[in-house]
Amino acid sequence: MRALILRPRFRREQAWLAPRGSVAWEALRRVLRELMEDRELPGTKDCLVELPHSVMGRLVPGTDLVVAYIPAVDEVYVIALIANKPS
Repeated sequence: MRALILRPRFRREQAWLAPRGSVAWEALRRVLRELMEDRELPGTKDCLVELPHSVMGRLVPGTDLVVAYIPAVDEVYVIALIANKPS
C-alpha cells in the first residue's frame, strides 16, 4: 500500500469541488483508496493531465472531476482536483 501525499492545492480544490459529505466526496474517497492500493500506476484508464506539466489523472466516477497525481514507488503525490473540461 502506498502513502498518499495530499498537496495543498488538492486540499483547497477538494474543499471547493467535492466538499465533505457530498456524493463527489464519497466517490473521491474511493478513487484515493484505489490510488493507494493499485499495483500498477498509472492504470489503463488513467489519462495525461496538463497542469502546466503533464501528470496522470483518474476520473472520479459520477462526477466531472479528475484527481491529478504523480505515482512514486511507495507514495502517490495527489497534486490537484480539477473539473474535467468537455472536449
